[in-house]
Amino acid sequence: MKLTDKQCKTLKPTEKAKKYADGKGLYLEVMPNGSKYWRLKYRMAKKEKRLALGVYPEVTLKQARLATNEAKKLIADGLDPSAEKQYTKAANELKSVNTFRAVALEWYEINKDVWSEGYSQKIMRCLERNLFPMIGNKPITDIKPPELLRCLRKIEERKAYDIAKKTKQISSMVFRYGIQTGRCEWNSAENLNGAMKPVKHTHYKALSVSDIPAFTHALERNEGRLFESTRRAVWLSLYLFQR
Repeated sequence: MKLTDKQCKTLKPTEKAKKYADGKGLYLEVMPNGSKYWRLKYRMAKKEKRLALGVYPEVTLKQARLATNEAKKLIADGLDPSAEKQYTKAANELKSVNTFRAVALEWYEINKDVWSEGYSQKIMRCLERNLFPMIGNKPITDIKPPELLRCLRKIEERKAYDIAKKTKQISSMVFRYGIQTGRCEWNSAENLNGAMKPVKHTHYKALSVSDIPAFTHALERNEGRLFESTRRAVWLSLYLFQR
């Protein structure tokens, strides 16, 4: 006789674990401490096996029956539902570890020692501001080009086209590292060529001879707030350009 919702709710524990059958191999096992577990008894390769389907009442009678039907379909196809459950669990655990954030941080740690401090900070700032909020927690293998494009379009909406381009380049390096380490199979960033707004560069006009004195005075005062190494390089080019 099949179980009912009321019966499942009112079953009392006994001194020993007791099984209450529902049909098709499904039963509810009531433990001495009052815990209730759904189990499915089935046979594979002439061996009797058990499959855990969850704890009552978190898993209802209806849900346990649906899970039983799904397991029966696998068995009919020659697949062991216990093995399939373990495979699915392992795949989900792997996805939770291989998020875009996890892969990006691993790539960052490997490369940061060869980067300058300033460049390293720019990379991390780009990841934290532009990529992690939207795709950081997603498995890297699940991120398709349209999803990455939506992320980059958010940057373009701020008119920060150069930052969007650099963000795409950084994401491409992360995906490439993911491919190299077996975490994903394609580089979604490489498939976005032509989908983003091009960066328009403005070239400054050449200095005339009459502009050079004012330029050198400004350079001496460092009005442009240049790095010292950059300022020295500009001075050197002024001294040597005729050579």
